[in-house]
Amino acid sequence: LKESKKTKKGVDLLLIFFNGETEVRINFESLETIDLDRMKIDRVYGYTDTGKALLRALSLVQQKKNEYKAKNQDYWQPLLFLITDGYPCAWKGAPDEEYKKINDTYKVAAEEIHRLDGEKLVFVSAGIQRNNGVSANIKRLRELSDRVICVSEDISGLKRIDDFIKLIGKTAIQAETEIDELIRELM
Repeated sequence: LKESKKTKKGVDLLLIFFNGETEVRINFESLETIDLDRMKIDRVYGYTDTGKALLRALSLVQQKKNEYKAKNQDYWQPLLFLITDGYPCAWKGAPDEEYKKINDTYKVAAEEIHRLDGEKLVFVSAGIQRNNGVSANIKRLRELSDRVICVSEDISGLKRIDDFIKLIGKTAIQAETEIDELIRELM
């Protein structure tokens, strides 16, 4: 994204790391200012509350859109990407209520994404298949959107992270084309 003149100055990046908690690592910063070291995953632990992270991201995106509107500032349709090597789950031995809570939150996030996707944002996810046997649940990711790619951590795999980056680019171009068409219609 930093290589494109159009996105280099026009993208504000929000990056959230999550497990049982959500950590806003980058809060709508210009690509030009981001230190890539802040994007490194330095620890992995706990359970995976994907729905909680997605709802947090959706809330922050809406807040940012409201800021733009209040300033009468134009903005692009938000693109929301989920990259995960897991699935919504509680810690081993957690009570049934905790599993239910995590799955209910995931369902709420899926409903919200379906409501917003296409008109208010574009959602794409990548399920990482790790060499250590930990793998994303692609079937569960499809509950969020049909725009899912399965990515192998193994560089000899059929799909790599490069394929996900291409999907991001393709999605951004498609969204930009749709916005351009809408502008032409309004004029």
